[in-house]
Amino acid sequence: MSETDVEQKKSFFSDKYNIFILGIVIFAFVLLLRYFNINQALWWDEAEYLSIAKHWAFGVPFDVSYIRPPLFPTMVTFFYAIFGPSEFVLRAFMLVISVFGIYLTYLVAKEILHKRVALVSSFMISVSYLSIFYTARILIDILMMVMWLLAIFFFWKGYVKKGPKYYLWLMGVMIGLGASLKMPFVFVAAPFVVYAFLEEGFAMFKNKQLWLSVVFFFIGILPYFIYFNLSYGGLPFISTPSYGFGKEGFTSFYVNVMPVVLKSPIPLLQNIWVFQIFLIMFVAGLAYIIMNLVLGWDLLRKEHLLKVYAFLLAWIVVPFFFFSLISMAEDRYLMMIYPAVFMVASLMLFKCYDFVKKYNRYVALAFVFAILLSYAYAQVSYGSALTKSKSTSYLQLKEAALWMKDRSSPDDLILNSGVPQNTYYSERNTTFYPESEADFDKFIADYKPRFMVISVFERSPDWTYDWPDKNQGRVVPVQAYYADVERQQPLLIIYQFVDNSTS
Repeated sequence: MSETDVEQKKSFFSDKYNIFILGIVIFAFVLLLRYFNINQALWWDEAEYLSIAKHWAFGVPFDVSYIRPPLFPTMVTFFYAIFGPSEFVLRAFMLVISVFGIYLTYLVAKEILHKRVALVSSFMISVSYLSIFYTARILIDILMMVMWLLAIFFFWKGYVKKGPKYYLWLMGVMIGLGASLKMPFVFVAAPFVVYAFLEEGFAMFKNKQLWLSVVFFFIGILPYFIYFNLSYGGLPFISTPSYGFGKEGFTSFYVNVMPVVLKSPIPLLQNIWVFQIFLIMFVAGLAYIIMNLVLGWDLLRKEHLLKVYAFLLAWIVVPFFFFSLISMAEDRYLMMIYPAVFMVASLMLFKCYDFVKKYNRYVALAFVFAILLSYAYAQVSYGSALTKSKSTSYLQLKEAALWMKDRSSPDDLILNSGVPQNTYYSERNTTFYPESEADFDKFIADYKPRFMVISVFERSPDWTYDWPDKNQGRVVPVQAYYADVERQQPLLIIYQFVDNSTS
């Protein structure tokens, strides 16, 4: 080891915060490693992404939906080309990305606020049930959060800290790639615009480097535009559906999720609101930020800290309200805002710490550690129980698909409402049922399916559940999976068409 290397190593470990974040990263890796390969079957979204990749890599028959941006399936196809169709490799990738996101949370929070907040924020995300549960799933949401954090890091380095201009170029490319992962990624531009406007006013529109970042955004998203136009015609975002946007008005789903995301109960007192310390810290932190922005409105253009508060507020509020207007809501959709949520909660935690420290430093430290430990206990307990309880969900769909794969040829057609899962595991052409029973006879005559699957997992049209009993001479049950050992509660039944049987 050279003298320079020794000096750099000494410099890294001479900063206590570097030692703490290294400890958090190692702890997170060990914690998440316990769950990364726990799931025994894929869910719909997972199977759809992976079925697209199998279609591209191996020619497995699958209709690629135009609502799915191509970046993640392309990444999976790349992994397939190198490692083959290995779920293990993909799950290991998700583990690495999740741990990297924890470290990246530290780096971003350190740049925006300070190292104390950065450490607590990274610790909170490392033990969050969201990290535990979604690291175990092959989904895009943690990856989206990581790319969101990278875009913010590049913006802060390139624009706020006046670093090399290539940071803003990288920011533009990252937003373009992020939008190729999921359209709402573009909302990362909202806090950028807020900060830039407070920094420069309308002169921001004359900033050549910001315009160059827009050019690099289009460079990053150009492959998506080309792919979409060649495959479907038109342009993404313009020609894709609105996902039920605004149809049911504002939903309170995410308001109800926040107490779970920020849950930090004292054991045995977890249902009493006063012990939801981090939730209180977050609400108080938001109120503190808004109060400062309102009272200091005339200083917004001058005070850096006020611009930081406006940045954090836009980071949280814009995606929150957008997703609150979508009818299909899941906690994972807001993954990109949780680092900022944890930063706001941590900011207020240290306001309390600094107040108590004036009277007794040890009491202040004990207060912070007690809150962090209670949060970790609550989140790990909940995340572990949730992950384990869902680890075998949709397993019967997987087992049925593998059963049919062994008893069919590549040219056979299967009717199954769980199209992505059945396609992924059986590697057979799979399609939905016709909506109308009146169209089913013609469908059978035209396409000659080999199997039909009726299950409680992915609901088929109502008429399909009685159809086999009404047509006992046309199909026979060949395999079933039950919820009880007495085999009285079927979860899934496979029927084989008699006239279309080849064996």
